[in-house]
Amino acid sequence: MSDETISTKNKITQYVVTHKLNVTLLFVTIVAVSASLFFYLQYSAVQGKTQADQQLVERISQNVQLPTDETPIVVTVASKTKLTNKQLAKKVHDGDKLIIYSANRRIIVFRPSTEKIVDILSFNNIADLPKK
Repeated sequence: MSDETISTKNKITQYVVTHKLNVTLLFVTIVAVSASLFFYLQYSAVQGKTQADQQLVERISQNVQLPTDETPIVVTVASKTKLTNKQLAKKVHDGDKLIIYSANRRIIVFRPSTEKIVDILSFNNIADLPKK
């Protein structure tokens, strides 16, 4: 084989290796940017829900004195048929918000469609709480 043929093969090999490296780096960059965007959107959704929950509690606190010694858990009722507490199931509709003060053993049922508090319930057992 001549030196020219070997040199051409080396150039082709070098080109292919460089091209593969560029494609690989581009692929890794796209995956990294996509993953970052996904996690940022997830984080933003959680932050938005938390802020909306805080605003709801603030609105309710204008009409009802709420416990100040704990932060409530705010849950949206997806399906009232899945609630195990029969007293609670009678009071709520799908889409209602439950503001739960577990240390104070209180549940406030808020109906966003009417912007009204439907009921304030007490519970004795932690098992009476709805599951998230």
